[in-house]
Amino acid sequence: MLAINESDHDMYQFNQSAIGEEWRNYKANPFELVNGQGYLYANKEDVNLIFKGEFNEDETKEVELVFDAGKPFAGWNLVGNPFPVSAYADRSYYVMNESGTAITPVEVSSATAIPACTGLMVKVSNTNETVTFSKTAPRQKPNQGTLQIAVAEHKANRNETSIEADKAIVSFNEGDKLSKFVFNHRSASLYIPQGDKKFAIAESEKTGEMPLNFETAENGRYTISIDTKDVEMTYLHLIDNLTGNDIDLLETPYYTFEAKTTDYASRFKVVFAQGGSTNEDNFAFMRDSHLLVLGIEGQATLQVIDITGRVLANETFSGNYDRHFDMPTGVYVLRLINGSDVRTQKIIIK
Repeated sequence: MLAINESDHDMYQFNQSAIGEEWRNYKANPFELVNGQGYLYANKEDVNLIFKGEFNEDETKEVELVFDAGKPFAGWNLVGNPFPVSAYADRSYYVMNESGTAITPVEVSSATAIPACTGLMVKVSNTNETVTFSKTAPRQKPNQGTLQIAVAEHKANRNETSIEADKAIVSFNEGDKLSKFVFNHRSASLYIPQGDKKFAIAESEKTGEMPLNFETAENGRYTISIDTKDVEMTYLHLIDNLTGNDIDLLETPYYTFEAKTTDYASRFKVVFAQGGSTNEDNFAFMRDSHLLVLGIEGQATLQVIDITGRVLANETFSGNYDRHFDMPTGVYVLRLINGSDVRTQKIIIK
C-alpha cells in the first residue's frame, strides 16, 4: 500500500459510479496500486516520490477491464502503461495532456508510443474485455489516413488567440473506434454521432459524408480546422447546417463561426473523397437530393439505368460530378466508365 497522508498530495482512482463521484480519493478510501491500472496524481509543487515494487520485465501485459452496467461511466477504464519504458496499446484510447486540462483521442492504427507512467482512458462494451500493452510496436497494415478535426474557442479575456477545446477523428483504417468521453464539462464538445451513440473516433469509407456534432456550454466564437493526416484528399467540404455555409477545406482549412448554447447539436457534416479514386465498392452517394461522384481522374461517363435495363441518363464529366437527382422512387443502377475501368453500383431512391 502507498501512504499519502500529506495535505499537499492527492491520488485518485477512477470508477464508473455517479457523475461527480467518479474519482475515489486515496486519503478517504485507500486502495492498492495495481500494475496496468492508471491513477490521477496531484501535488502543489514539484516533488520526488518513491514507489516500491518490481519492474515488469514481460514483453506484453494484458490488463482486465471493468464494465459496470447501469452506471453513468459504464465501460470506461483508466489504465496505465505497465512498463518502465514506452509501450503500445491494442485499442484506441484517450490520453491526458501535460497540464491535466484536456484529453485527446488517439486511434489504435497510429501505433503511437505511450511513455512510461502514462495513463489512458479506454472503453469497453461488455464484461471480460481486456487491453493489451506491448513493448514492441504492432505490425501495421498500410495506413489509409485520417481526418483530424479540432475545434478551438476564442477567449477575448485571455492572452491566447484561441484554445483548442476538443477533437474528433474520421479514420479510414479498420478498427479505429472510440466512444466520446467528456472530461471537462465546461468545454465545447465535438463528436461524431452514429445511431444513438457518440464517438470521438469513427471509421469511414474513403468517400462519403460524416455528421459532425458540436455542443457548447458558453456562447462564443469558435474555429474548426481539419488536418488531412497521411491522406491525400481530392474533395473536402465542411457544411454548416445552421447557416448553409459550404466551406472548401482544401482551399481554406478552417472555419470560424458563432455558436450559442441553444443551437442544435447536429451543426455540421463533412463531405470528402480520398486520393484519385472513390471507395472500391461505392463510387457515388446522395447528399441533399444531389448525386455526387468525387475525385475522378480524366474523363468519365456516368450512366443511370432503371431495373428494366433502360439507360435514363448518360453524361460525360471529369473531376467531380454533382447533379440534382430527380428520379422517381425506385431502384437504379449506376455505371461509371472511366477508360478501361467499368464499375456499377445500386442506388435506392426513397
